[in-house]
Amino acid sequence: MPTGYTEKIRDGISFKEFALNCSRAFGALIHMRDDPMDKEIPKSIIVSDYDLVMSQKIKRELEELLNLPRSEIQKRIDAEYDSAEKRRIESLKKDTDLKNKYEIMLKQAIEWTPPTPDHAELKKFMIEQIQQSIRCDCSVEYLEIQTSKMSVEEWRAESIERLKSRIKHHEEEYAKECKRAEEKTAWIQALKGSL
Repeated sequence: MPTGYTEKIRDGISFKEFALNCSRAFGALIHMRDDPMDKEIPKSIIVSDYDLVMSQKIKRELEELLNLPRSEIQKRIDAEYDSAEKRRIESLKKDTDLKNKYEIMLKQAIEWTPPTPDHAELKKFMIEQIQQSIRCDCSVEYLEIQTSKMSVEEWRAESIERLKSRIKHHEEEYAKECKRAEEKTAWIQALKGSL
């Protein structure tokens, strides 16, 4: 039975066409493996500009941040704090409610009398499962501590550092994308040149 790659041999395709079709299963053209076989193989790989666009966007954000007045920064700090505090209180309530449900079920499991000695391991297992879930799902101590608001200087410094880190990340990723495109293009051109 022919494969997707050998099917056209019966129609008399050339070795070059066969080799180019098979090349879709390798390195530079792996992204084409599910494309229709009649889709043309490109002469070169186009560099994605996603990371370049993102780094430029973040640079504009950084420039805006550097020129942001103290009063606007304070508004952002207040809004971020209020939002974080609301999430903290909601999470605390949700986890506390869950812990209460677990503890009610744990009490029932502890008080349950297994109907036979063969059910004793079941009781032990049920108790262990609930205790493990309480440890993993209901650790509310960190939610009980209210965080303090940052100062304008702390917020600005942290925001600048975060944006610089994101810019660096996208610039590095863009450089890697350019190198990959160059290597894939060289692979494609070497293949086509050999055929």
